[in-house]
Amino acid sequence: MQRQPSRPARLDEAAARFARFADRHRAPFAVALGVLAVVAVLPSAVWKPLWYDELFTFHVSRLASIGAIRDSLASGLDQQPLPYFVLHHVALRAFGEGPLATRLPELAGFALMTGGVFAFVSHRAGAVCGALAAVACWSTEARQYATEARPYALLAGFSAVSIACWQRSTDGGRRGAWLAGLAVSLFGVVSSHWYGVLVVVPLAIGEGLRSLRRKKIDVAVWVAFGAAVLPIVLFLLPILASLTGLRASFWSRPTPAFAVEFYGWLLAPAAIPLAATLAGFGVWLAAGSPGRRTPQGGEAQIPVHEVGAALALALLPCFGLALAVVFTNALNERYVIPAVVGLAALFGFAARTATTRPLVLVSWLVLVLGSFLARQVLVARWVYQDRDRVSAVRIDAARAEPALPIVVQDPLVFLEYAKHAPAPIVARLRYLADPAAQQAFTGFANVDPGLLVVRAHTDLPIEPAGDFLASHERFYLLWTPGRFGWLLQKLSRDGVGLEVIEAGTDRVVVLVDRSQKPRESGGGRTPPDRPEAR
Repeated sequence: MQRQPSRPARLDEAAARFARFADRHRAPFAVALGVLAVVAVLPSAVWKPLWYDELFTFHVSRLASIGAIRDSLASGLDQQPLPYFVLHHVALRAFGEGPLATRLPELAGFALMTGGVFAFVSHRAGAVCGALAAVACWSTEARQYATEARPYALLAGFSAVSIACWQRSTDGGRRGAWLAGLAVSLFGVVSSHWYGVLVVVPLAIGEGLRSLRRKKIDVAVWVAFGAAVLPIVLFLLPILASLTGLRASFWSRPTPAFAVEFYGWLLAPAAIPLAATLAGFGVWLAAGSPGRRTPQGGEAQIPVHEVGAALALALLPCFGLALAVVFTNALNERYVIPAVVGLAALFGFAARTATTRPLVLVSWLVLVLGSFLARQVLVARWVYQDRDRVSAVRIDAARAEPALPIVVQDPLVFLEYAKHAPAPIVARLRYLADPAAQQAFTGFANVDPGLLVVRAHTDLPIEPAGDFLASHERFYLLWTPGRFGWLLQKLSRDGVGLEVIEAGTDRVVVLVDRSQKPRESGGGRTPPDRPEAR
């Protein structure tokens, strides 16, 4: 009688069959991963209201023509490259102006990041390790930008494609196609965000290591790297004058601790899968590292130059800090988000180095994927519950005098209300801009100047503060405690009559009467004169 294999043996064989199937069908497997990535984040793309930064993308992209978009960027309306807005312009024209259409390019960028990481890692470490690296990307803060209409998902996506194309262009067949893909993807990186030019540095380091090993320079690869310069020449130089003023007043400046803070920010959402991975790794070591063995001669090796490029890409925050200190004086974590591609690639390579046992790798993949999907279920539930947060907003206190305008102090809240609030409220909204007052009360002045430019290109009710105050003695002021703004401080300093008529944890409605001195009546009270600025 033939002995039946044990359950562990059956699991081993099933995992091995899955790994062999994935290796034989890598292209369909990559597509399936990209589709799964998009489906997992789709509820957020559909249900989340567009917020302040996204609304800049929305208002620029919905301008009548590409020429109008180009002119608005030259006037300082936004700082991203022209092709980024052209992409959104096409999406809005084709699919309407809803949240999903506005975020379609970012969903595509998230899928590109998935496919690029998978392609880069799987080429050397197998499809299961490639999938593990791609899913690891999903578990980081990078996931958030798949559903935010700003360039960061595209920045990561094109970066992942560029390192995969570089790898293949140095490794055999169809070289011309891979070199073309490298050039196009690098053009896409810099056309998404100006800091994308930093991605050339890790690729150049990797190619330099390869040249040292070969004792020969691959001219074609370096020519392809030159595609990253084209967006700077074509799209940055014509609008450079509109960006020079940002260096002195940008809201997010470089700090010495930036690199450390970046990794904490990026990896915080991955705390659970990381902890589970470390625990599993400890158990695996305690069990004698089952499945670990020396690779056989016929197996693909991971070249040093590819590890070097991935490591340098993981260190992109350091290059970003140097660029900001020397040139731009502007730096935020999301500007160097392609570092997630390097970290994920190193993770995938390390998994392959640690073990070649399919059951261990597939179990690892299931663990990371399961934790991500469980988190996404919770995120989808929260987003669904919060979907009407702005569209159902009511300002009951302002009904007493329906003819009075409602001035929103916080520009973030103003743009959200102007897009999503009920029509009767939108008709009364105003935002008052005054760069000098903003500088005096908050310490920086790169919001109000931008909103004055927005006013020139859209129909949003943004007015110079001096013009509005000269013609309105009474109005409602919506103040969000703890948020950005300056108007309430100025009015309080000027001795204007301020009466709180509605107070809550998320907002305070103040009746402003510039003909009266500060007073208390009818249960009202004067708000504090220095609300915390953000």
